[in-house]
Amino acid sequence: MIFTNATPGAPDAAFTEENGGTKEEMDALAKQGYLIRTRTDDSTEEARSNDRTRAELALSSAAQMLSTDYPSSEPSKWTGFFVGLPHGLIARCNPVIAPSGCVDALIEPSLSK
Repeated sequence: MIFTNATPGAPDAAFTEENGGTKEEMDALAKQGYLIRTRTDDSTEEARSNDRTRAELALSSAAQMLSTDYPSSEPSKWTGFFVGLPHGLIARCNPVIAPSGCVDALIEPSLSK
């Protein structure tokens, strides 16, 4: 897939990075049909302080792609900080825009199985 990183509302906009976006902004964009990428951490700031605020915001938002420098297989050396989907899942239903009846376990098995 090839997407331009365009400003929402532009004729070629389908994908947008919302690294500093609020949950409300990301949820609204997803409901309009945009594909959204956001970060769960930046550089080593959250990893050094074990601050999960940004990760929890991203996980609760409608962003479809979450980027981290610290997946569960590579936690930070300072605090053990890592970001992963709940219950060891590698994919899940979108917490905001998934159709009713979407079941996480039917999408992909967890990493722990």
